[in-house]
Amino acid sequence: MSFKRFFIIVQISVILGCSDGNPVKPTKVFFASLSGGDWVEGTTSISVSAEGGNYTYVELKVDGQTIQTKFKDNTQEITTYTFSWQPNNVNQWRPINYVVEAEAFGSSGSSWKSAPVAVTALFPRQLTNNPGVDIQPEWSKDGTKIIFKSNRQSPDPVQSFKIYTMNADGTHQEQIFTDRNYHGYPDWSPDETHVIFNSFDPGNNELFTASIATGQSSQITTDSGFDDSGRWSPDGTQIAFFSTRTGGSELYLLPVNNSGVRTGFPTRITSNSNRDEQPRWSPDGQTLLYESDRSGPINIWMIDLATKMETQITFGTSVDDGYPNWSPDGTFLVFDSKRSENRDLYLCPLSGGEEKRVTFNPSYDDHGSWSPDGTKIVFGSNRAGNMDIWVVEIPSI
Repeated sequence: MSFKRFFIIVQISVILGCSDGNPVKPTKVFFASLSGGDWVEGTTSISVSAEGGNYTYVELKVDGQTIQTKFKDNTQEITTYTFSWQPNNVNQWRPINYVVEAEAFGSSGSSWKSAPVAVTALFPRQLTNNPGVDIQPEWSKDGTKIIFKSNRQSPDPVQSFKIYTMNADGTHQEQIFTDRNYHGYPDWSPDETHVIFNSFDPGNNELFTASIATGQSSQITTDSGFDDSGRWSPDGTQIAFFSTRTGGSELYLLPVNNSGVRTGFPTRITSNSNRDEQPRWSPDGQTLLYESDRSGPINIWMIDLATKMETQITFGTSVDDGYPNWSPDGTFLVFDSKRSENRDLYLCPLSGGEEKRVTFNPSYDDHGSWSPDGTKIVFGSNRAGNMDIWVVEIPSI
């Protein structure tokens, strides 16, 4: 495994006041782009303004310690200072709380402080590291293992994705052998004795389940449409998936037994001319999250399976949101989005409220999956130069 160091770039703007000959007192020094409770990871720009006052230099302080000093530029009325800060990963990849302050100092010894801002630094950790492509991670139900797909053992970049598992810390990466060649969107059965995946080995993309012990698979869809992203219900009796069998991408439910053998026929649960994909079961099995472009760009929606009532959860207007997944208690979702110009992970409360950004690296982060204890999110990322599996521990929310 390899690890990456992260840097915080702090930007401070100092706005000078005009003097009429009387002593000038600054009105305030404040952070313009940082709020209490923010999470930081990667490179971040933070603006701080000091209005009025005669000062000679500005300091950035973290937990009372001066990180860097910048002297006043007298040639500009508004001066911008750039500081760099590297949080030390002294807590074994766990989140660390910091208090950040800015302080401007005058020649007479006077000083003006910003209000302290509490932030939390996150430290993503790389779990896989090989020349192949490792993507689409999902936690096991007990939180001890992670399942994902990889083409690490074959020169064919598309046809040969296999299913792998590893311990939650990235150790013991092992292949799950089945009688299929291609495997996509793998996930566990509730009792973790079987897996579900899609494969186009028959010549069309269909859903399969397979025994982890024997590798023997059972084809559970046989339609000419594109069937994808199957997910087992918490009680083990149904598979949710999306299919293009009627033209557009719609959500379906398929009854199965504990061994993943189908016991009935698919039931269509959404019906519109738009794209409905990537269904994910709520912890209680009563609701599905999914992504849809029915409102324009792709946003996250939710459907109550009893009433068929559909609710829009995210409201992006120009970028796509995707790959939703539930928090263990069913109160939050994690999803990925390009709203920050590159794809990052975000959290959103199901009851409404402010979204919280999780990853800040200028790379591609996607397909987040929440650990059963609610403390970690595993995801795919190319931040080390190749698509690998990463994990980040998050504070309580």
